[in-house]
This record gives sequence, structure tokens and C-alpha cells, in this order.
Amino acid sequence: MNYQACGLVDNIDMSMSSDNTVGTACGWHVCTITDNGESTITAKEHLCDGTQTLKSVVCDGKCDTERCVDESLCHDLRYGMNCRDTVNRHVYLPVEKICDGSSDCVNDGDDCTVTSETQSCTHYLKNHLIVPIHNYTRCAIFDLDGTFPRAPYCADFMDQTNCTDVCRVGGFCEVNGFKSSISKTMVCGGNKQLCDDNSENSCIDASSSCRVHKHKLCDRHGDCIDGSDETHDDCKAMTKEHRCVRRFGVMTEKHEPGLCLSRRSEGIPQSWIMDGEKDCEDGSDEDGTRWEFCKVGNILKDEGEPCKDGFLCPKSKTYVNFDLVCESKESCGLDGKENEICTISRDILPKDTTVEERSGLIKQLCNETDSINCQVKDFNYPRYNIFGVIKVQLNISTRTVDCSNKFGEHYVYLSCMGLCENTSCPLKNEILKNGSCSNLELVKVFTLANNSELTFVNKSEGRYHNDYYECDNGRCVNFSQVCDLVNDCGDMSDELNCKNHFPCEDDDTSFVGINQTCDGIYDCLDLSDECNDKCGRRIIDNGSWLTPFCWLIGILAVMLNICTLVILPRALKQCRNENILFSKVLVMLISVGDLLMGIYLIALSVYDDIILGQSFCRKQAEWYTGTQCSVLGVISTIGSQLSLFSMTVLSIFRLCKVLMNALPLPVSRNSTIKAIIWAVIIILISLALAVIPLIPSKLLEEYFVQGIHYDPKYKVFVGFNSKQKHIKILEKYYENKTLTTDSSWSEIGTLVDGMFSTEYANLTRNKVHFYGNDGLCLFKYIIRGDDARRGREATGTSTIDLYNDPVVWAILTVNLVCFVGILISAVVICMKTRQSANLAGQKKNKAARKRNRSLEIRILAIVVTDFLCWVPFIIICFLHNRRFLDASKWYQALALVVLPLNSLINPLIYDRTITQFC
Repeated sequence: MNYQACGLVDNIDMSMSSDNTVGTACGWHVCTITDNGESTITAKEHLCDGTQTLKSVVCDGKCDTERCVDESLCHDLRYGMNCRDTVNRHVYLPVEKICDGSSDCVNDGDDCTVTSETQSCTHYLKNHLIVPIHNYTRCAIFDLDGTFPRAPYCADFMDQTNCTDVCRVGGFCEVNGFKSSISKTMVCGGNKQLCDDNSENSCIDASSSCRVHKHKLCDRHGDCIDGSDETHDDCKAMTKEHRCVRRFGVMTEKHEPGLCLSRRSEGIPQSWIMDGEKDCEDGSDEDGTRWEFCKVGNILKDEGEPCKDGFLCPKSKTYVNFDLVCESKESCGLDGKENEICTISRDILPKDTTVEERSGLIKQLCNETDSINCQVKDFNYPRYNIFGVIKVQLNISTRTVDCSNKFGEHYVYLSCMGLCENTSCPLKNEILKNGSCSNLELVKVFTLANNSELTFVNKSEGRYHNDYYECDNGRCVNFSQVCDLVNDCGDMSDELNCKNHFPCEDDDTSFVGINQTCDGIYDCLDLSDECNDKCGRRIIDNGSWLTPFCWLIGILAVMLNICTLVILPRALKQCRNENILFSKVLVMLISVGDLLMGIYLIALSVYDDIILGQSFCRKQAEWYTGTQCSVLGVISTIGSQLSLFSMTVLSIFRLCKVLMNALPLPVSRNSTIKAIIWAVIIILISLALAVIPLIPSKLLEEYFVQGIHYDPKYKVFVGFNSKQKHIKILEKYYENKTLTTDSSWSEIGTLVDGMFSTEYANLTRNKVHFYGNDGLCLFKYIIRGDDARRGREATGTSTIDLYNDPVVWAILTVNLVCFVGILISAVVICMKTRQSANLAGQKKNKAARKRNRSLEIRILAIVVTDFLCWVPFIIICFLHNRRFLDASKWYQALALVVLPLNSLINPLIYDRTITQFC
């Protein structure tokens, strides 16, 4: 079997010919010629000059033969002339040879007479000749720089206007003040201009490898090999109601009798509306009476939809819809930093999707540290021999690896070679058929697979290749675009069979790397990467023994302290001296504080077990920024501080009475007022400590605001953004702006506002309040490195200094002082009591000794319980904040068991009457 050239000859490597046949490859097809000389794959077209060429290149808008004869007879219309020369031979004259002053035809077959009724021009090649423009010279194909250069007929290109053949029409515009059609050859012709407004040259680089007229964008017809004309940023926001026929662009509907294509009415990109350039034939896109714009940027108010805020591109100062932000493609154009900002906000590490090549075609996939296990192997996927294609070779390890952090070519090559753990090859083991890859039609070079089936290859960097993944929608993408966390196909098929990603649940086109899940950093707008079956969380740690303890301590604390509070009012009425009155009032305050701690524990358990449960993870933004968590935080803080301060005052009061050794005075109006004043002072101080962190104040929020949670529509900010995260994002957005941790939240808020439009106020943000540091809603003694509350270095740099948090250390110091006061008072009272007993001669009195021993035991219980609750906690906080250890994992146990322990014990210690009635 021989291979014979059947079209434009091009060089393809012949090494894949498995037999010893002689073959020649061609640019469009490889034809198999049978014994009777007929092609089994395609047929040839007989041209008017007696030659033959491939049918597929006839009338394709390009000169594929020397005299462009393949474009001479198209759609029953003639271009150029056929005549007989001086020796009676049949000849074909291309248009530039007509009326060029030479005698090519007998009897002057090329009529060059200019009359008043004919349109004329200066001949392109013979600029001294004025020649008539005939129908057969209009809109002929020319190519000044092609493989077979052909010149136009007219020097001013007027022969490329008023095309008779609608399939040669590239667009419509005014030429010398008159509406005219112009040929496709003139569209994007660079320095060649026909239209008065030069609109035929309104062309853009859809990608680095494809330049098209702007009207070919977003028309549902792939003109670029890589499909970039249909995925351009302009295509992301199209008019919905308004449709029009574009002045230039591709024809998309069949025109009777079926040979030619005609244009149709299409939606247009919103960015074309009122941009000063007429894009619709009827000029409707520039009719200011029919369009209504939102006041922000160039966002069109279409189909009665309300105006929405948008993201402001940092350099161009144009707005883009939030739907287009952080979609892996730069919505702001070349000057944008949108995706860099999105990468920072999600803490995404850069991923490598291409494999480096060395020594020719050998792709390096082996680490230098594992070179002893490396081998060079052919990449045999799909398992077919493609004629003209040299197989890719891989320098690859023979050991399997974890591919969860591999993307693009790295993932494809490793998985398809069977070297990825628990991963299958995402490629389809099928030959790319003739009709595959609709977005590559313009660069297909057809060849054979296994010497039997027609397929195609593409040429780049001097060699032919077929490393394409065929999407389910018929498009194709490179291996580097497969399993790269980006929906390159448009139907997600390039990502569906990959095991290296996690699909965000509320956005079926958004993926994050599998190693970005359950890492404590939010990447999905719906938080699903951190809230799923593997790492969902509740208020109290999942499966924790703390949940039943929280219920138990809370219920017992409420019951015991209610019992105390029921008894104490009756005891107050029976008080005969002011010492007992003052003690009972303080004990009542202790019981109120302990009751509040019990209520807090029960409420927290109800929210954790009944109301929120597993849904807490998804609803944590509402919890951290909401009223419920704030109320619980205030209750718990008032309860703990009220109890501690009351115990402290009570201990000091008893100490003073013991030291003074004075007889107690009877209850009077003054003593009652004094007891009430002390109670009010303690309550107010506890209330102030609990409420101050929530007071809306620019000064206070610098210490108490934990971060900011934004409406997911923002998309730039994900999760709960600390001040450090804001600083990184803002410095990238504003470039020359320098921020530090000393920058105020107010300043940061102003800068964030500058990134977005705020005209319509449909975007919300909520501050993560002081008690929203985690699900427990407690006063935050243990801080982390990403907290908003922390000390600053004296130099004012952005380095976090955890050693000097004034709020934490102030409260811990106050609590430590209270404990020291309780301890000293208890020791002195115990000593004085024993000394008084000795002086009174009570050593031999058994009843007195028993009474004193009971007092000593109660005092010891007070000291021990306070010590066990507060001293270890203060020491752990100190070590954590000095970075000697990380106590974050112990925080829930300390907060829900250790600190509330006094709420159970205090009712049993501070008033003996409880043992009589409860």
C-alpha cells in the first residue's frame, strides 16, 4: 500500500509507517490509493485549468494552488477569466492578470475598456492603468503573503466591495459614504482599509495564537483553535432580550439552496453597548434611547433585572459582574490582578500543569532524589499508532506516588502510566475521529491511526502531536488543561474523572485541590471544603465526651443554684447582724453568677445538640456574627466574673472582720444600703467586662473585632478574613499601598469599599464579634496567630507579636489577683480561727474543735476548688500566649469543664443552709 500526496504537500515524520511502503503526507489528508487509482478516503476536484486538487480545499477562502484556481469557480460564480492564448491553449487568468496591459488572450478576451457606465480603479500591479471593475473581478481571493501569493485587482481594493457571492461577504460598512459589503479577505487586513470608519480592522487577540474580528466573538461558532473566541471575557455578559445582525462575522444558518451560509440575529456582548462603535447593522447598539445602564461602570440593566454591585478592575477602573470574578480567567483583561487576589484570599499554592522537556521529546517527571528508580518509557495512551507522530517519552519513576497534588500533564501522564495511587487515567482510550474537536477545525492535519482509521494531528513547535482530551461537548483541550481544577471544556468533563479535586457543593463548576480540604482554610464560598463528611464540625467537637459533661454540669449547676437562691431570701430576713447580712448578699451574687454559667452551658448544649447539630459548620458565619453567640458570651462572662469577684470580696470581708476581732453590729438601714452598693458595684464591673467588647466603637473594635465575613457574592473574600488576610489582599490590589497590623479596621473597610461598587447596597459584610472567636462564644483567653486581637510591636511593623495582648493579660491578671486574695484570706482566717480557739481554751472542747475543723475544711475546699479552676487555666494561657505550647486543642475542655466546676461546688460550700434544705 502506498501513500500519495493529495493536497498541499507538508512534511510529516514518516517513522510511524509500520510497513516498508513508500508514502508522501499532505497538509490536509493522507489518501490511500487503491489498485484502480481511486481514493478510498477522499476525492479530487478537476479545476478549470485542467489540474486536480483535493475537494476539501476548493472554495475554502484560501489560495491552495499556484494561480488560485481552486477559488475560481465557487457557488456558480466565476472569479478571473478562462480564455485561449495566442497558441490556442486553454488558459485561466487570475484577476491580477486581467487588464494588466499584456496580451494573454486572443481577441482581447479581457475587456479593459473604461466607460462612463462602469466603475473603475487603478490596477494594483500596473498603477499607471485605469481599469474597469467587472463582476468576475469582484471579491476574488488574494493573499499577498501566503504560500502562493496573489494580488488584488484594484490598488484601492474597491474590487473587494459589493460582493455578488454572499459567502464571500465579510461584513457591511459605508465605503466613500455609501453602504457596501466588503469581502472576508479585507476583514482584519491590517493596514488595508476600505470602510470609512475602518471597522473591518476592529480585531482583537482572543488569545496569544488567535486574532479575530470582534464580531466573531461569542457567536456560537468556533473560529479559534483554542476556542478563545467563545470564552472571551466579553462573552460572559451577553444581552438577553436584544438581538441583532452584526455588521461583520461568520454566517451560521444555511442559505438556500444549501451551499451558502447566511447571517442570523444574535445577542451581543454588553460591553459593546454604547461604546461609540456601531456593531449592529441597524445601529441599535448605539441607540441611547433603548438602553438603560446601571450607574456603576458599564453594567447593562437588561430584562428588568435589578442593578447589582460589581468588582472594580484596579487599573482600567471598569466594573465586572461578580459572576465572572475568581473563575480562573482574568475578567479585567491584561491589566487585572483579579486571579492573583483570589489566590491570596484562598491561600492557594501555585500549581504546575506542564511537564518540562529535556533531550528532545523526553518529559521529565522524575525527581532527582529518586533518580535510581527512574526509567525512560513511551507514553502509550491512547494505545494506537498515529502515522506521522512520534510518541512522547517520559523519564518517570517506577514507584507509585500520591497524585492528590498533581495537576494537568503531571496528573495525566502519571495516572495513565498507572503510577498514581488509587487513581485511574482520565483520558479516553479512543481515536480522535474526523468530527472530533470542533474547536480545532482550522488546524487539523488528517492522518491514519493503526493504518486503518482516519484521525488528525496538529503541528506546533516543529512537530506533530495529538495530545488532546476530547470533551463530552465535542471540544478538545490540551493535557495541561485536564485535571487542573479549571472547567476548560465548559461542561466539566475535563475534571469529572479526576481524583485530585473536591467540587464545591453550591457551585458545580468550582473545584479546589483535594489537599485544600479539611485544612482549616476556606476555599469554597459555601465552606463545603471544610464542612463535609470528612471534616464537618459542631459547636462542641464531634463525638466528644464534652457534650454529655456540658449537659450534666449545666443541669446540676442550674438546679443547685436555684435551690440556693430560693433559700437565701428567707435567710436574709433572719439576719441579726450586718456580717451575716453582707455574707448572705455576696453568697447570693455567687449563686446568680453560677446560675448564669449553668444557663450558658444548657443553652450551648441545646444549640449544639438540637438546633444546629451537624448544620453548624455551614451556618457558622451566622453564629459567629449573630446575636445568639453574643448573648451567650455576655451571659458566660457575667456569670464567671460575678462569681469570682463576689468570692473575692466575701473572702476579704471575712478576713477584715477576723483581723478586727470586733463584735458584729446589728442590721441597720446603713448596713443594708452598704451591702446593696457593694452588690451593685460587683454587678456593674462584671457587666462592663462582658459588654464592652461588643460596644460599636472604632477604638474598641481594634482589640475586639476578630475578622470580617463577607457576603459570598463578593467572591474575593472567602470565610472569616483576619486583618492579616485583608492586608495581603489590599496590598496586591492597590500595589503601592503599604499596610500594617496597626492599620485600623475603619481604614481597611474604606479600602475594601474601593474594590467594589457600593451604589446599590446589595452586598453585606458582618464583623466577627469578640465572642465569635469560636463556637463556644466565651471570653477569649487563648488566642491564635490569625486573631484580630493581639499586641503590636513598637516598631509598627506587620509582624504579629503574641507576647503582648493587653486585653488578655489584663483580665488574666485581675483573675489571678482575685485568686491570690481568696488564698491569702483563707489562710489568714484559718490561722486566726485556730489562734482564737487556743486563747479561748477550746482545745478540750470537742464541740468547738469540731466546729473549727469544719470551718477549716470549708476554707480548704474554697481554696482548692478555686486553685483547680483558675490557676492551671492561667498558667496554660500564659504558656500558650508565650508560645511555649499550643493549647488550642485543650480550649474546649478547659472552657466547658474546668472553669464551670465552681458553679457546682460553690452552692455546697458558701452557705451551710443549703445542706439543710437541698
